[in-house]
Amino acid sequence: MEVDEKREDGGELKIKGQAEAEKRKNEDTPDTLKHKMELEKREHELKEKALRNKVVRSRKNAAG
Repeated sequence: MEVDEKREDGGELKIKGQAEAEKRKNEDTPDTLKHKMELEKREHELKEKALRNKVVRSRKNAAG
């Protein structure tokens, strides 16, 4: 078994390739990308709605 050199921060030895495996595991999968896109879309819709409501309130205050 090959291992990387001991890390400078005093951490444990790592098996070669473990970092790559962790990186692959943390990459976005199609499901997580879809979920992120849905969240971003929802966030954008909420921001637009809040801005519209703000405009409506300011117009009411200016007219009233």
